[in-house]
Amino acid sequence: MRFLSAVELLDAWETARAGSALERPLVLLAAATNQSRAELAQLPLGARNEQLLQLRARVFGNVLDALTDCPACGERLELPLRVADFLSPPPPVNTARELRVNGFTLMYRLPDSNDLSAARQAPNVVTARELLLQRVVVNVNSTHHAQDAISLDANVMDALSAQLERDDPLAALRVQLKCPNCLREWDAPFDIEKFFWLELDAWAKRILSEVHALASAYGWSESEILALSPQRRQTYLEMIGG
Repeated sequence: MRFLSAVELLDAWETARAGSALERPLVLLAAATNQSRAELAQLPLGARNEQLLQLRARVFGNVLDALTDCPACGERLELPLRVADFLSPPPPVNTARELRVNGFTLMYRLPDSNDLSAARQAPNVVTARELLLQRVVVNVNSTHHAQDAISLDANVMDALSAQLERDDPLAALRVQLKCPNCLREWDAPFDIEKFFWLELDAWAKRILSEVHALASAYGWSESEILALSPQRRQTYLEMIGG
């Protein structure tokens, strides 16, 4: 993964802004790696998230300043998370795996961005989960006869869902929290896609505002302004506000 200049980061932000929420991380990663969006979409979700965390650390640093509210008392919590807290070895290449449960032998693979995109088209959460699990099952056999994923019972599908979480823990990031006010403890999801995008969107709009101010004051082009170091750019802005 390579460093992105301000110009490259703005270009990636502009392209990603025109796409869907699921396409945005692929656009950003494609800009910082030698992989195409199609290749990135086939990565297990945990491998994609691992790359997204590393890119976020390169762009904004290792600290993730998040906020959340306690579900019990409503207390606002500041979460000084770190990228390194989430990172673990990513899953291997997305080859078929085997799970034996209740007399069934399932050959399956880990979900990727394409599977997630298909699941998000479902009308409700239950249907989305079923569709996602059906897509990752490559083959099903039982001690009695062959079956397809659609006909598997709920217990088998629950076992597969649990196995997928064990196989790819980075696919759904979570944090353990404790409220300092009421001492409530809970497990909360952490959406690195949304978190990183909101940070990048705010940064891009701030940078473009700075470009507008400096271009209006000095007549410089966007490329000339973005070539300035952040410190020098800020000094000029302070002089304008002078």
